[in-house]
Amino acid sequence: MIPPRSKSSFIWRERLRRFVVRTLPGEQGEFFLRYIDYRFFRRAPFRVRRSHGVYTVAFRGGPTFRTRYPFFWDIQYPVFGYLQPFAPGRGDLVVDAGAFVGHFALYAAALVGNEGRVLALEPDSSVFSRLAANVALNGCANIVAVNRGIWSATDLLSFEQKDYGYSTFVAGADDRAPQRGDSVRLAVDTLPQILEQAGFRDRRIALLKMDVEGAELEALEGCRELLRDRRIDHLAIATYHVVDGRQTADRVELFLRAFGYKAETGFERHLTTWGTRPGLEP
Repeated sequence: MIPPRSKSSFIWRERLRRFVVRTLPGEQGEFFLRYIDYRFFRRAPFRVRRSHGVYTVAFRGGPTFRTRYPFFWDIQYPVFGYLQPFAPGRGDLVVDAGAFVGHFALYAAALVGNEGRVLALEPDSSVFSRLAANVALNGCANIVAVNRGIWSATDLLSFEQKDYGYSTFVAGADDRAPQRGDSVRLAVDTLPQILEQAGFRDRRIALLKMDVEGAELEALEGCRELLRDRRIDHLAIATYHVVDGRQTADRVELFLRAFGYKAETGFERHLTTWGTRPGLEP
């Protein structure tokens, strides 16, 4: 594992990114964010090569994939965050809830191989189109992309559309980006229902990754059956989101421990809570 750069560098970069998000709209803002992240990650454990509008991302000693949307801060997390305690292997099923433009899904797809599957969930229709484009660009037949949100029940919910992947079903959960147009109502479902509809009803989940912008507590409520039956081996959940005035990390830990899972939180630059099924602890 190649260590990330210093905490102070990350803080400086995050402050600059927040300024850009708040002051520059749409594509102009995205351009500056790409430049910031390119400069910041010039010593990252991956190399990026651009050709005809397509970026090839090659990890040292790891997978290579292509993307049309080089959000470099999003590309780092598979290495530094979600996969710190556990990485899936060939033949595994990985669920990527809050898949954004697909970088984690593409990374995971390379790890699980043709025998495995990655179920990539993204509720924002404009972001989902980018996810689908990246999946097609890489010819990943082992990624199943679904335009659906994960929740505690089957429902239609108000969805705040925001730029840069910060859209959310939880009002006020993330103020890092302004709202993009009016809220819309989108379909949400529990993970067991989505698994059944996608043809994975009887599959064990090797890794459930979530970055669902404050909806992680509701999403876990919908996973009670899977947790009770020990059908999820590992979880990696982004818990830096603020809900009801505080980050969700401690509540996610308590929820997982109630089902006997080992739970711990770390990687403070993109706060992540990891869960491990009983019997799999080292």
